[in-house]
Amino acid sequence: MNNKVQTFIIHYSNEIQFRQLPRLRSGVLKTMNYDASVLFHNHKSEKELRYAYPLIQYKRIRGKAAIVCMNEGVNVIGEFLSRGSMAIELDGRDTMLKIENAIPRITTIQAWDDAVFRYNIRRWLPLNSENYVKYCSMESDEERIAFIEKLLTANILSFFKGAGVNLERNIQCSILKLSEPRLLHFKNIKLMAFDALFSSNVTLPDYIGIGRHVSVGFGTVVRERMSN
Repeated sequence: MNNKVQTFIIHYSNEIQFRQLPRLRSGVLKTMNYDASVLFHNHKSEKELRYAYPLIQYKRIRGKAAIVCMNEGVNVIGEFLSRGSMAIELDGRDTMLKIENAIPRITTIQAWDDAVFRYNIRRWLPLNSENYVKYCSMESDEERIAFIEKLLTANILSFFKGAGVNLERNIQCSILKLSEPRLLHFKNIKLMAFDALFSSNVTLPDYIGIGRHVSVGFGTVVRERMSN
């Protein structure tokens, strides 16, 4: 059973706004003359998408640009890294991306019987159009939370599938805090996003995304470290 996930996070010194992440991805692809692995953009052709979990994700971490690679995504990032600091077009201007550091990590994904971990998730998009209708029709907060917890579990299982992980134990998820939903715009579409604190009996790699549109920073998960 494969239960190890390899991640590689490239941190840049460039400050970036969350709304600029799709343009960061476009700028990277343009600089590479669009001749990059499909994992950089998830488009097999102009009309055909790669319908699988994104293994290269463009992030805003502590206010700065970052790229998170996972498994096969780590294997193809070498060509891009070989260019070192590089100029890309961002919002119509040439911007020099300067590498601050690059962090490799291997996380063992495991479901525990006697351990629970707490995670923060930002700008999470758990609702598709069908689930949005169901969510809005619910009358009580308790019903909505239970529904969101089921979607959270499903999103984590989708991540496992994309990472090639097969766990034998059942996973458990509980929403501890859930923000009021807020509407965000993505490609001229309004999306309902949540911030949340949740607990689970599984270990997850920091800065991976779950839910929708994770390739451009939505649904980023970070484990909460308890201070002594």
